[in-house]
Amino acid sequence: MALGTSVPELSTTISSVKKGHGNITVGNAIGSNIVNILLVLGLAITLTPGGLKVGTEFFNITYPFTILVILVLSFFIYDTRKPN
Repeated sequence: MALGTSVPELSTTISSVKKGHGNITVGNAIGSNIVNILLVLGLAITLTPGGLKVGTEFFNITYPFTILVILVLSFFIYDTRKPN
């Protein structure tokens, strides 16, 4: 299911990079990840009897990776071109 929802976002990202619109790329990546995380976690918590239990190992891996991805994507936000 994740592949099916990511393909349209991937095509949008590729076309915006080709056109030189890095801000759209970063916004698309961050926005889609936030929506996917919130919807998937919300649905899992709703459907799991007794709630969803996530161990600390999950967060020890996820948070550093998320921070790394945000730092890498932040380079695409900065535009070195001068305004017209």
